[in-house]
Amino acid sequence: MKPFKLGLLGYGKMGKALIDGLITQGFLDETNLFVYTPHSSPKAKSDHPGVNICLDSYEMCEKSDIILLAVKPQILPSVLRILRNHLKNKVIISIAAGITTENLVAMVEPSTQVIRVMPNLAVEVQEGVILLSKAHNLNHENLNICAVMFSKLGLVVLIDENKMDIGSVLIGSGPAFLAYFINAMKLGASGQFSDKETYRMLYHTITGTIAYLQENNMDPQDLIERVCSPNGSTIEGIQSLRDDGVENQIVHAVRQSEARAKALGKI
Repeated sequence: MKPFKLGLLGYGKMGKALIDGLITQGFLDETNLFVYTPHSSPKAKSDHPGVNICLDSYEMCEKSDIILLAVKPQILPSVLRILRNHLKNKVIISIAAGITTENLVAMVEPSTQVIRVMPNLAVEVQEGVILLSKAHNLNHENLNICAVMFSKLGLVVLIDENKMDIGSVLIGSGPAFLAYFINAMKLGASGQFSDKETYRMLYHTITGTIAYLQENNMDPQDLIERVCSPNGSTIEGIQSLRDDGVENQIVHAVRQSEARAKALGKI
């Protein structure tokens, strides 16, 4: 793979997580990273002393081959209008929820190649899931560069654009939903163990359960039935979840998050 220079616009949670992961993995040398972030330049420089902090977004574009746009979806269209002429013959990677590759292509010059990426926060520990959706104008070489780059941070899945919103909920909102469930289980055992002990047990239970499901190629519903002995404690708890409609509430939460992702794109 040919060497390239990466530009980063924005240094929020996700932008930082991506860069931290790539540098930790040794894929990206700090000297080949050009960052423009109006509010977080001292933080970026403190985290990675070797990065190049640009005075403005124009300088960042000029010095980069591939540009990672890690800004909020509400402001991305105005950013692309400002940078339109500076993105000629560049590759842009957008992580903005809801803004489709088709819309991105419409906002830039024809020579600007576009790929949309949805990562989750676990990329920082190289255990993330990264969804890729490419525009028609992204050539094979640059698709390969992006795929290899993000593969350093976790599982890369190339999907159709029309699945991107629901996919971003599963892998992007999913960690928060899982953490919410873990916290609820901790509250259920309140006062019995220290938080440290509770989390240690729950984390290992969750990772062990996932490993068990994967190793046995098992449907989660089959595992529920296997664990639920008749008249046992587990079936009592599962029945309580069913009586309270927890499954429907989770389905509703997923669909509400998807609707919001679509709404952000329209904004």
